[in-house]
Amino acid sequence: MTPHPQFPFTLSGSPYRDHFEMRGAPLQPDDLFETLDLTYPGLETVRAAVEAGDRAFNHAQAAQALLDYFRARRSVAWPAWVERAGRLLRWVEDDGRGNSALIVQNDSYPGLIHRRAVFFIQRRYFVLIDDALPTETPAGGAIDLHFQFAPGPVVIDPPARTARTAYTDGVNLLVWIDPRAPVTMEIEEAWFSPEHNQKEPMPAFRLRHAATQPPARFVTALIPWQDAPLPAVSVTVLETATGDDFAGARAQLRVNEALFEVG
Repeated sequence: MTPHPQFPFTLSGSPYRDHFEMRGAPLQPDDLFETLDLTYPGLETVRAAVEAGDRAFNHAQAAQALLDYFRARRSVAWPAWVERAGRLLRWVEDDGRGNSALIVQNDSYPGLIHRRAVFFIQRRYFVLIDDALPTETPAGGAIDLHFQFAPGPVVIDPPARTARTAYTDGVNLLVWIDPRAPVTMEIEEAWFSPEHNQKEPMPAFRLRHAATQPPARFVTALIPWQDAPLPAVSVTVLETATGDDFAGARAQLRVNEALFEVG
């Protein structure tokens, strides 16, 4: 199986012959069944329905047979990159000041470790610190961080390095990116599927770090606010978690005149 460049991995023990990115017209049944290896054990009923004469009727039968196949599986062999992907490094439910902290790590990328610290401040604000850390053989290439909004009014402002919802009443959300960081912000294409065989665009943007290999850091804050003007936001990373000592990770958030420290 040759992986699609957007998905640089393969799924062993899978009926999928190829990975592809859906663009343009909605995915048709012929397109779906052409991506499946219908000789794969367990797909005999699917294959028989696809190869039958009445395509419109039998595609519905094939789709039901494929759903039955996935529902009936009891032993799923996930590839090694999933088995070793995620690790919980630190969890603080309450630091005594109404804040929570979570640090997780994803080791699945070749040549790169993704460590994310999530600070939930006063049950209202989020601060995210995403670190791309090197392995013994660091990888080279673009280091990106992606964000998507639910469909609705959104203003993405790359020069200001902010993105926000723009509802006329109620609470809005501001995504703040550290203006001092060596990153660029670009609007990108993203889609969601509200119903089967349909897709609709959704607001999205990408942050790209100036570094072409780890280490690299992204600092982001998610700030809900109500009524204009936009809040003034800043984040300072006071101390970074290093090695296996995660107790020292601390950050400071300022929203207008209010100052919070967590960690």
